[in-house]
Amino acid sequence: MYTEFYQVLLLFVFYSFVGWGTEIAYHTLTTGHYVNRGFLSGPVCPIYGVGVLTVLLILAPFKDQWFIVFIGGAILTSFVELTIGFLMEKKYETRWWDYSEEPYNFKGYICLKFSIIWGF
Repeated sequence: MYTEFYQVLLLFVFYSFVGWGTEIAYHTLTTGHYVNRGFLSGPVCPIYGVGVLTVLLILAPFKDQWFIVFIGGAILTSFVELTIGFLMEKKYETRWWDYSEEPYNFKGYICLKFSIIWGF
C-alpha cells in the first residue's frame, strides 16, 4: 500500500514539474518572454499532475485502445481543467488561464485546441 502511494505521489510530482516546464516553454515561445506560469512558488503546476493521474487511473483498462485513450484523455483532462479553473476563480477571484480568445472555448476555461492537445 505504501509503495502504491509513493508511486502515485512520484507521478504527481513528476508530471506537475513537466507541466510547469511545458507551460514555461510554450509561453516563452509564443510571447517571446519568460513568465513563471505556476500557481505555486516552486517549479510545479499541480493541475498537470491531477490531469495525468486522472487519465492513468481511469483509462488504464483501455491502454491498448488508442482511440478511447485519446478521446477519454481529451474529455477527462478538459473536465479537470474546467473544474479547477472554475474553483480557482471562485476562491482567488482571478483567472489563472483564459481561452476566451480561442475558437470553440467554453467560458474561457477550456477550448477545443487544447482539449485535442491534452488527448495526445
